[in-house]
Amino acid sequence: MKDKNNIISSNIRIPGIDHQIKFDFFLLGLSFAMLGLAIQTADFNRILILNLIEWIGWILLFISCFLGLNRLSCLPNIFRKLEELKQLESKPLIKMAKPVEEIKDAEELKTATKELINFINNLSNILAPFSIYWGGRYKIQKYTFYSAFILLACSRASSPIIDYLTQ
Repeated sequence: MKDKNNIISSNIRIPGIDHQIKFDFFLLGLSFAMLGLAIQTADFNRILILNLIEWIGWILLFISCFLGLNRLSCLPNIFRKLEELKQLESKPLIKMAKPVEEIKDAEELKTATKELINFINNLSNILAPFSIYWGGRYKIQKYTFYSAFILLACSRASSPIIDYLTQ
């Protein structure tokens, strides 16, 4: 049974994932809208440094848009990996009936250790896309957007201020 309020239909819950995905789409749309508006309303009859600041803002917005598209292209893979994680969750971690301290046979310990290593390797392979989605690319996208917003605001706001001060 699929829960209407959660995008993930499995037993595995990642708190706030549906809100995070909605915010990602919002940030991507806002980035493209700001980039389009900044380019369409550009006025290069100003001081050279202000033009340079605006161009840097455009470049940062473009990087933010590109990274947002790149991150959102990972979503289907993440949902596939969540299903794999759900299947891995149903498998027993180690198939042994007694604690490690009670194992006398070295072969038994070797088998249990191999199973644990295989489980950890499977888990790390499944979780790899999550680090891409929520890792460094998200931080870069977020900070390039913030930086571009600040640069464009400074570039656009400083021109009237300079005009006022020079009168």
